[in-house]
Amino acid sequence: MRYFPIFGEGISMCVGKGDRTKFWKDKWCSDSPLASSFPHLFRCAVNQEATVADYLSLNENSVSWSPLLRRNLFDWELDDFLELMSLLLVQKIDVLGEDLWCWKWKPDGVFSVKSMADKLDNVGGSESPARQIWNPLSPSKANFLVWTMALDKCLSRSNLLRRGIPIPDASCVLCGTVEESTEHLYLHCPFSLQIWLHSLKALGANWVLPRSVKDHLCSWKLNGLSKRGKLMWKTIPAAILRSIWAERNSRIFCNRYKDVDHVIQRAVGKLISWISTSGEFRGLGMSVLLQSCSWWRL
Repeated sequence: MRYFPIFGEGISMCVGKGDRTKFWKDKWCSDSPLASSFPHLFRCAVNQEATVADYLSLNENSVSWSPLLRRNLFDWELDDFLELMSLLLVQKIDVLGEDLWCWKWKPDGVFSVKSMADKLDNVGGSESPARQIWNPLSPSKANFLVWTMALDKCLSRSNLLRRGIPIPDASCVLCGTVEESTEHLYLHCPFSLQIWLHSLKALGANWVLPRSVKDHLCSWKLNGLSKRGKLMWKTIPAAILRSIWAERNSRIFCNRYKDVDHVIQRAVGKLISWISTSGEFRGLGMSVLLQSCSWWRL
């Protein structure tokens, strides 16, 4: 609920006929309801629950406005009224359409988790890995999985126990030594750590894995890369994390065990599959893509 006010900022009414939008109380023609922007005029309104359609009339091809007030305005209130009318006159109203809720942080007005994450990424406070997580090159389901990992909401065994779900054995299925927490499973388990260290060494990057997945994603930055290099670098964490998750589930549900080398090759396969959809890589032969992903060689 802590982000609900930010979510509310992104919602507004796109007015059509105006019969479902409150003239004074809904946010439809500015960043706040008219009742908040013009409190004196709101107190003078004949009907504070009026809809936009109540004050809107269509004359041939033009729209006119007639907000009804209970009394004549004082001189010092006229400026507010003129400002209100100026605001109304520049509104684009589709009188043949329906009133719809719109999401102002996307051009098409349709809400998406990525646009909300981008907004949170720009809000002051602790650093957010939103731009790293919501990568258009990787599938949405992979991005969503990484998002749950960053929030420590994925279905690790320790999280299942916290939800009251009985688990006969809460130890990590990859190493069997400690409880399977999110941080352990994806970063600090000896099995997973080998995958990260192998890829970082092959890329020539010196790295100390942070405590949490969120901190790891926030710090996943490398300077001096080409455009292709940046796209690939950004996509690597999702490919590795998704592959670790797949191996974990394969062991639990199918009783199938693969070694570290196999999981690394699986991660590279996902990476190649994902980046090949980018315009920067489209049309390149498999040999070129493999050369770009040279860290796959064991």
